[in-house]
Amino acid sequence: MSSLTKKQSEADGQSSQLKVPQELINLIIDFHQGDIRTLRTCALIGQGFRARAQELIFGRVRLGPATGKYVTGKLRTILDGSPHLALYITTLSVEDYMLLTGGSHWTASFAIILPQMTNLRNLALQSDGSVEWENWSRAVKFAFQKIMTHGKLSSLTLKNVKGFPVDLIVTSTLVELELDLSDLKRVASNICEPETPTESEVARLRSLNIKYSPQVGSSFKGLADLISFILDPYNGFNFSSLQTLTLRFHYGQAHIATLALDAQAIRRLLQAASPHLRDVTILPTFYDMAGGAAEEQTILSANVSLGRLPKLQKLNIQFRTLDNYSTRGRLPYLWGSQMLTNIGADDLPDLSIINITCTFPGSNPIKEFNLGFWQGLDGILNAPPLLSVESVNVAFSFQWFQPKDFHPMIDLIRGGLRRLSERGALHVTGSR
Repeated sequence: MSSLTKKQSEADGQSSQLKVPQELINLIIDFHQGDIRTLRTCALIGQGFRARAQELIFGRVRLGPATGKYVTGKLRTILDGSPHLALYITTLSVEDYMLLTGGSHWTASFAIILPQMTNLRNLALQSDGSVEWENWSRAVKFAFQKIMTHGKLSSLTLKNVKGFPVDLIVTSTLVELELDLSDLKRVASNICEPETPTESEVARLRSLNIKYSPQVGSSFKGLADLISFILDPYNGFNFSSLQTLTLRFHYGQAHIATLALDAQAIRRLLQAASPHLRDVTILPTFYDMAGGAAEEQTILSANVSLGRLPKLQKLNIQFRTLDNYSTRGRLPYLWGSQMLTNIGADDLPDLSIINITCTFPGSNPIKEFNLGFWQGLDGILNAPPLLSVESVNVAFSFQWFQPKDFHPMIDLIRGGLRRLSERGALHVTGSR
């Protein structure tokens, strides 16, 4: 072989060994995130492309109400042939609650594949409210117990799930918990008796999101009952690391009598989380109210307050009603303004942002009352306890409002919050 031919052969060998940097491969694949067809093609190119493409293909799995059974069967077939793909699943949404119950082969398949998702970080369960934990398949119960107590789960969302065992939550690695029209029970998992967790083993939640509405068949009589359950030391919740708290709840005419108890319970929960709490959202919704003096007096006597929260930086308040009459529309304003009025001089030393959202279903902006409210709120927000607030953001929404009507409403609010507007801390927006 001539020297020229030999050099050419060596050059060809070196060029065949050249590799595309993995960082560049990842950028190419990430650009097509969400495009499953293209990602599947990328997975066939080579090893460098395959792993990253498979991460994006299998990272999020949704078992929807119409497709859950089909996807479960398909996923089991795939994982039987390539079990390593289960390691890529980090987010799972189970919306077909029939996968949790009964003895079908779909339920059996779900119970088999769930424990394989050992890198699962985010789990959302959705039901129609009719299925209690005690009616779940025994195999599915065991799978959930395994993934929650021996996995890496950090976020759990329960939507309309009834009677979920509290011991599975407090002995997990959770840092985020959302209870959406769901309730918990102090019951054993029915698979094996859980050991009493040590303090280091108890979940230290950093985010808690509760949506509560009175329902027939609920384990709790009201919001105060739910909060008391969560705060019960026997149940093992640890709120010492909580940074974000969201409370959404509904009041109808039949439930407003519990408002005072609920206000006390909310304050107890806030105080339990006070060391590190930075972001609080409180969203009450009033509906089907008579709008009489008795209801107003109930709100005024409820003593709605936050207490001392030394690390709180952002406070989000919503004034929301589903009623379209001025007398009824007053109630959420009274509730929210009372909470702000009761802030003490040293209660919120780090508070810098207040977000206020006003939502009405109708077209009547109740201008006369709103003006008086905003003028009163201007005094509250410029009082010594809240003078350090840097930004007050007001967003209002009327379902049938015309865009041309927003500007007078914005001017109305700015006129009411005159002093706040003058110091450049006010931001007002409107939407339908």
